Amino acid sequence: MMCNMDKTIENRFFKDLSDINVFGFIDAVRKRNGINYSSDREVFPQNIDRILEADAKKSQSQLEALQPDYKAIVDEIGSNLKEYKDDRVEMDRYLESLLLPFKELSDELYPFVRASDNEEAERLKEESRKFSDVLDKSILKQGTMEFVLDWYRAVAFSFANHLDAMLLGHGIDLMALQDRHKIYIKRERNIEQDYKDWRGKCFASTEEIAGLVERLHTNTPEQPDKSQNCAVSRLYDDAEELQERKRGRRAKVFAECFIDENTKDVCMAKLKELCKGKRGKDVAMVMLCSIELGIITKPTFEAIQKEFGDIGSESGFHSYMGKGLSIYSPEEIEGIKRHLRQALSI
Repeated sequence: MMCNMDKTIENRFFKDLSDINVFGFIDAVRKRNGINYSSDREVFPQNIDRILEADAKKSQSQLEALQPDYKAIVDEIGSNLKEYKDDRVEMDRYLESLLLPFKELSDELYPFVRASDNEEAERLKEESRKFSDVLDKSILKQGTMEFVLDWYRAVAFSFANHLDAMLLGHGIDLMALQDRHKIYIKRERNIEQDYKDWRGKCFASTEEIAGLVERLHTNTPEQPDKSQNCAVSRLYDDAEELQERKRGRRAKVFAECFIDENTKDVCMAKLKELCKGKRGKDVAMVMLCSIELGIITKPTFEAIQKEFGDIGSESGFHSYMGKGLSIYSPEEIEGIKRHLRQALSI
C-alpha cells in the first residue's frame, strides 16, 4: 500500500459510476433489441424491464449530476503514478484498476477481441455494430436504458481521452495497456478529433501531443528506461509493433531475429518442432528460452505468427512473454533448453 497516495477524486468518480446498473441495462437492451452475444450469463427475464426503466430514469439524474472534472481526476492519478516509480509491477496493476470499472461496457462494445477464430470474430463484430447503433439512436429517448448507456459510454470515452493524454506524459501507451488487459475504453487515438478534450487541460497543443506519441515509440532521453520492468516494457513493445504496421514500414521477419547466421537453419527447424501444435503459454516459453540462450532477439507477435501459424491471441501471448520464465517449472524450462542446446551442440 502506497502511504502517500490520494485517491479522493478518483474514488468518488468511480463510486458514482458504480451506482449505474450497467450490467442489468446491457442485458435488457440486448434482449429487447434482438442482440444475442455468446455469453455464459443469464439474460434478465422480460418482466423486469419496467423495474430497469425506472432505474434508468434515476441513473440519468445521477449522470446529469456527475459533471466530472476529468483534468482533476487524471492529475490525481498522475501524482499516484509517481508513488510507483520503484515498483513497476504494482504500477501496472494500478493502471489495470483504472480500466476495470469499464469492463462490462468493453465486453459489449468490443466482444470480438476475445474471439477464438475469424468466423466468430466477424459474427461478434456484427453484433457489436448493432449494439452501438442502438445506443447511437437513443439521443431522443431520454430516461431509457439505451440513453443512459450512451451517456455512460460518452463519460467513459472522455475519461479515456484525458487518461491517454496524462499517460503519454509518463511515457505509457493506453492503447497497449488496453490490449494487454483486453479492456477497451477507446480503440484508437485520433489526435485531430480528440485534442479538443486535451488542449488547455493536459497539453497546450495537438503538436505537443503528437510529439509525445512519436517519442513514445523512439528511444529518447525523455522516455523512461524500458529495462526497469518487463510488464511496463511490454507496453512499449506492443505500441512500437502497432506503430510499425500503421506507418507501413516493413515489419521484421522472424528469420532476422537469429543472432548467429551460421546456426539459423538448424535452430529454426528445432523451434518449429518445439512449437508445432502449440499456442500461447507454450510458445512463449520456447521463445523466452531461446532469448535467454542467446539464440534470438525478441521477435514481434506478428513475426512469430507468420512463421509458426496460429499461436493464440496477441494480448495473451504478450502477457506470458511479459511474465518471463518465472511462471514455468524448472523442469519445463530445462526440457526446452536441452532440446535447443542439442540443436546447437552445446
